Amino acid sequence: MRTLTPADVTVFGSLCEGQATLERAAKLKGNPETVEAGTKLEKDFLPLVRPYYALFGLEPVSRARISVPKPAEAPVSKWAGALK
Repeated sequence: MRTLTPADVTVFGSLCEGQATLERAAKLKGNPETVEAGTKLEKDFLPLVRPYYALFGLEPVSRARISVPKPAEAPVSKWAGALK
């Protein structure tokens, strides 16, 4: 959608790190020996990551608020089609 800019890199990186932590928590929950640690990690990180989802339009409500301007069409040259 071309909505990210260089100014978003740090915040988007934080979202990626938080998401990676949640994925690690899911793996921990899949192992009976580490299910409690995974559940705690998920419980701690989900509230931290959720606002980032909204910032980047990764949930239905926030996605509806993002508007992307249509790209400007290139001006047509006065010579377009002259060599037909």
